[in-house]
Amino acid sequence: MENTTAESYGLDLKFLNESKHSVPLLLMLFINAFVNICGIVFDTFLIITTIKNRSLHNACHILIALQRLSSIFGFFQLFLPLSVLLWPSSDQRSFFSNSTCFCFQSVLFAFLVNIFTLMFAIGFDRLLCVFFPIWCRKRNAKLYSAVLFILSVLYPLYTIHLLYTNLMAQPNDKTMCTMGSSLGHDGVIIATFANICIIYSSVICYLILYAKLKWDERKANGITVVASQPFIFKSISLILLLQVVGWSGGIIAFFVVSIHFGDDDLNLQKFLANSVINCFICVCATFETPVLFFHSSEHQKAMRKEWRNIVQLVKKCSPTTFGRNNKIGTAVVLVVSRPGKPTPKIRGEFGSFNRRIVSAAPKLADQTTAH
Repeated sequence: MENTTAESYGLDLKFLNESKHSVPLLLMLFINAFVNICGIVFDTFLIITTIKNRSLHNACHILIALQRLSSIFGFFQLFLPLSVLLWPSSDQRSFFSNSTCFCFQSVLFAFLVNIFTLMFAIGFDRLLCVFFPIWCRKRNAKLYSAVLFILSVLYPLYTIHLLYTNLMAQPNDKTMCTMGSSLGHDGVIIATFANICIIYSSVICYLILYAKLKWDERKANGITVVASQPFIFKSISLILLLQVVGWSGGIIAFFVVSIHFGDDDLNLQKFLANSVINCFICVCATFETPVLFFHSSEHQKAMRKEWRNIVQLVKKCSPTTFGRNNKIGTAVVLVVSRPGKPTPKIRGEFGSFNRRIVSAAPKLADQTTAH
């Protein structure tokens, strides 16, 4: 037993020394971290926009916001193995114990797989709205979204059971806390099969939706053409591309790497391959918010409105004085074109004043400066 522990300890130290000096691995991890941070910012902005705009308080948009919330937690999962590699010391203290890893992964991995269940819930909801539009308008959006969300967390709860079975069997052992080491061999097979089934169930929903819209377009014989219909088809095509090529392709690639290299997580080539795959999946996940912006008119209007509010808030919070403005070549003055009707006008520092400048009441000046 002592020899096995010593051998494992030596492999841990060897892996740490190799990984800390592997430029491709560290470069890929930092690129992945940058992509994840961009995804977290995009998703946070989308969630705030959904909360603050009543036009997005319907079932589909609420489910999309919940999916982006799950995506944020999924982005944070990368930082667990990254923290091991960036730990200053090269000994087993930098590794997580199985019990500590379970505390983190039970939350992060559950939210990660919840992305797939919500993905299916969104596709199923859109399919119902196409076939039953009257019911879709009459339903209680918040109650309906709550029911779908509760159903969507059943599979994540089962993944917590898989994590507990694998990690808590030996709670004091050290681990990198990657997805493969957390789930174990059997857990990886079960999770891969379940994730692929859920993703392709969502793909089937969108294919039926695509066929239904094409059938309605053909049935109309050009009599009624919806202006936004080309954007709908393009949006569905991009969603299918992200789900089939991005999510399912990445999951299958993870499984192939796991089968090829086995259960040894202290393999530099395996860790590098998984980092490349993870970066590809994170790029696909990050692109989902821009896709919504460019192909959903409701999201586009709400996001532009929210962005203008953020810009105005930054301008109000930034300290501005006439003296500071003059340093950058601008000055705010009041110009009167007609008595009693002051209008704000911005002049350059070297511009000629060809109108009479008058003073205004303090209240009026404050209002003009605020604008």
